[in-house]
Amino acid sequence: MKLGLRYIVLPKLEVGTSWQFLKKEYNFDAAYSLFFPELFLRTQALIQFFGVRHTQDLAWDYNFLYQLNFQSEPIAGVFLPAIDGAYDGLNKRAGIGTGLDIVLMPNLDLLGEYYPVIGKRDTLQETGNVVNYIQGAIKVTVGGHQFMFMVGNFYDIGMRRLMAGAPSNRIYYGFNIFRLFSF
Repeated sequence: MKLGLRYIVLPKLEVGTSWQFLKKEYNFDAAYSLFFPELFLRTQALIQFFGVRHTQDLAWDYNFLYQLNFQSEPIAGVFLPAIDGAYDGLNKRAGIGTGLDIVLMPNLDLLGEYYPVIGKRDTLQETGNVVNYIQGAIKVTVGGHQFMFMVGNFYDIGMRRLMAGAPSNRIYYGFNIFRLFSF
């Protein structure tokens, strides 16, 4: 379970924080977005400071995640492909993630994500039997809320963890709830 908060400080500039309960991890981040409609491209650069507590010795490690996100403008008003790249300063590894958002109706989307494991395969997992992470979801938007019902081969959250892969192809179910507040 993860609880997070994002705030748009200025147009295109946002800050956020979150706490992941099970893995004992927190983060603070800042992101800046640029849009290039003539190139059909949306971009975002994000830097995240995080701390993670190890279950073995209860010690905390701190470092940064550097992330670049690219998403197209809607293709035919329906398809929004995305690719994200990141570097995890703690584990000294780079990773990528890909995604696709298919707008079925104004308040109903079908989502997919795929994170191939690059380089060593056992960075964040307890076992070396790591496979690429994959997930599918349905997103329903109702009155300022977004409900996402997901199925994937791992239950972890966040690009830093997902780019490390999943321990197996066992299937997990989950959900996310997002709420937009505007003042």
